Formats: sequence, structure tokens, C-alpha cells
Amino acid sequence: MVTWHLAGDQPKDLCLAWRIDPAARTALEKEIFGKHVLITDHDDWPVAEVIAAYRSQSEAEFSFRQLKDPRVVSFSPMHHWIEHNIRIHVFTCVLALQIAHLMRRKATRAGLALSVRELLGQLAAIGETVLIYPSTGGRPTARRMTTELSADQRKLHEIFGLDRWAPRSYVIGSKARDATAHLRKQQQDQSIQETQASGAVRCEPWAWRATRGR
Repeated sequence: MVTWHLAGDQPKDLCLAWRIDPAARTALEKEIFGKHVLITDHDDWPVAEVIAAYRSQSEAEFSFRQLKDPRVVSFSPMHHWIEHNIRIHVFTCVLALQIAHLMRRKATRAGLALSVRELLGQLAAIGETVLIYPSTGGRPTARRMTTELSADQRKLHEIFGLDRWAPRSYVIGSKARDATAHLRKQQQDQSIQETQASGAVRCEPWAWRATRGR
């Protein structure tokens, strides 16, 4: 298809001339070069977007590689032999990968460009620490807090609203017992109100013991 001719005897005089044979190129296109017919139901898409979507199949192949990556989804080892369990395992892995990519997209839109592996690694490094402070007059005080965050971790902490699940400080001792008793009292009051609203008769254990004692 390409013909060339090198003229000149000395290196300084060498000259390369080349040309393409149109007839040979046409024959090569008919014999080897193929054409892809793309069929899509996205009639409103421009041709460029249809071609780009077709060529993005490499991203799907990359996702399959991520399914095998133990630092991303870890598809294997499976430890399943029944078809039903294998289907559920595959569905769970694909769902986890989809969620990871959605998290990556959310972080990217917020201005933090990370790969799925980097994002999961940053989130996995966020830990919780429990500090126990001794007390001279009673039970020790416990403080739960997150580990020191890097700049990316702090940004992810804000993007995904992890402060909702952040640990809270508490005191081991009378304050904790008072809080537990108060919560139990609220649950009992709510249960009594629901019972009265339904018209049912309920006998509390403490009332039954008091009646039996009389």
C-alpha cells in the first residue's frame, strides 16, 4: 500500500520519498478493514455520544478487574458451591462496586478526584479510639473519638456526612446509669400509652407483685 524510494549515496544526501497507492488501499479496506453497525434506542443522542458510549466498554472491563481486586470488592474467594448462593454473592459484589462508583462520583463532583481504590482506602483508614481516663472518686471516664484525619479524609467526612455516625463522649458511672434509666422510663411510658390507646388491659410485673403481696 505504501511505496517508498531512498535516493542519495552519502548520509547528507539521503532523501526518502514515499506515496500511497490508492488502489492497494481500497483493496485492503475491502479485505481487512471492517465496519461496526451500532444500534441504540437513544435516538436523541448525537453520533459522537453513541460512539463514545460504545468505546466506553473498556470501563466495564476495568470494573470486572476491580471485582477481582481484594482491595476494592474482593469477588474471590467465594466459598460457595450452591447456585443460589453464588448468584447472591455475585449480586452483592456488583452492588458493592456500583455503590463504590457512586461514592467516587459524588466525591468528584465535590472537588475531590480519587479512584475507587483510593477512596475506599481513605475511608477505611478512619478509625475510632476509646480513651479511658482514671478517676479518683468513682468510675473512670471514657471518651470516644475519631482518629486524626488527613485533608482528604476530612473532606470525605464532610461529603458523606460521617459526623452522624461519629462517636460521642460518655461517662462510665452514675450519669450513664441515669441516662439508661431515663431511656427505659420513656420506653415504658410509651408502651403504656400504646396499650391504653388500643383498649387492652396490661398488668405490669411490679403491679402484679404488689397485688400478690396484699
